[in-house]
Amino acid sequence: MNGASGNVLVVDDNDTVRLTLVRVLQSRGYRAIAMGTGEDAIREAGQRHFDVALCDIHLPGINGIQTALEIRRLIPSCRVLLMSGNSGSSEYLEAALRAGHSFEVLNKPFDPPTLFAILAGQAVAS
Repeated sequence: MNGASGNVLVVDDNDTVRLTLVRVLQSRGYRAIAMGTGEDAIREAGQRHFDVALCDIHLPGINGIQTALEIRRLIPSCRVLLMSGNSGSSEYLEAALRAGHSFEVLNKPFDPPTLFAILAGQAVAS
């Protein structure tokens, strides 16, 4: 994805993480907007196109997996990357996999070069 044309939806309930990601993405030419809940993210995805959604797994209300599934339904071409800083996320991911859904996962914390490499489609060593 070309940074100059990439629309990115950032979904995280942590203000610092959410706003930092938006600033970092915007500094590289992405058009990034931030939402703090899954419900807000879904509403936004219903109103505009996103190339990528970065979604935290643990959100208040509807969780990140449910949010990601709904974003995929609304925008089938949107690449959804889940973010997790919590080891308890594996049970959510395993349940999604059993239901036939798979996701790319970014483990927090991650640095900007790692994020940009993933967005560019490059393999990143974990």
